[in-house]
Amino acid sequence: MTGPMQGDSGVTFGSEGSVSDVSDERLAQRRIAMRLAASRVLAQWTTLEVSGPALLEVVARRLGCEVATLWLPDGDVLHPRMNWIAPRLAGSKFERVTNGLRLPRSVGLPGWAWARGKPVTPDTVPAERGFIRREVARAHGLRTAIAFPAVADERVVAVIDLHTPEALELAEQSHQALMGLGYEIGRVLAARIGQLEGNPLTARETEILTLAAGGLSIPRIAELAGIERSTVKTHLDHIYAKLAVSNRAAAVAQALRKGLID
Repeated sequence: MTGPMQGDSGVTFGSEGSVSDVSDERLAQRRIAMRLAASRVLAQWTTLEVSGPALLEVVARRLGCEVATLWLPDGDVLHPRMNWIAPRLAGSKFERVTNGLRLPRSVGLPGWAWARGKPVTPDTVPAERGFIRREVARAHGLRTAIAFPAVADERVVAVIDLHTPEALELAEQSHQALMGLGYEIGRVLAARIGQLEGNPLTARETEILTLAAGGLSIPRIAELAGIERSTVKTHLDHIYAKLAVSNRAAAVAQALRKGLID
């Protein structure tokens, strides 16, 4: 990447971190374009594994970044759940280091976004000397651009952080746009909290429970799934055990609450 570049969100990049002279109207148009692209992915959301990478790619590409990582809270730490990464960095030491990290609050840019509940950039948090991910990022020609939280009911359900080869400065309007996007992502993820925890059901069990949620009888489920009735009953027993329930109605209710089925 050479010379200054204006990201679609209204975040301006430059080789020295300078801000281009771009009109407020143009910045607003690009922020809207970024939000619309991300909103389309969220509107068509299926599962975290399928739709998550698409969301990360949209946000990263619109901001001119080469890496986007989704972090999820796990007790007292954040862990990296998935990455979108430029081809040149696939399998790199940076990717391996990222995937092995567990970050407490206020450690690393994702940890600061988690702790503060708002977008943060390196110049808005205390400097962290010797933080291995930052050092490896620089070795790969990357800078940590920004981390922003996905928030639902005032709770951070995830954090996304981005890396770019260029310095980045975040205008106030872009800060607000990312915060708004964070709330939108947070609502989608919170409605499917089971996807964040990991779906305990197999693909076949999910299919059976989805059919059961439609009020179909066991014979009809067996017919549609192309399996024996006894096999349907076995699948249902396994589903009840995994969801810690005792009947079909409770299993459906639990799966809907966790976002395991639609």
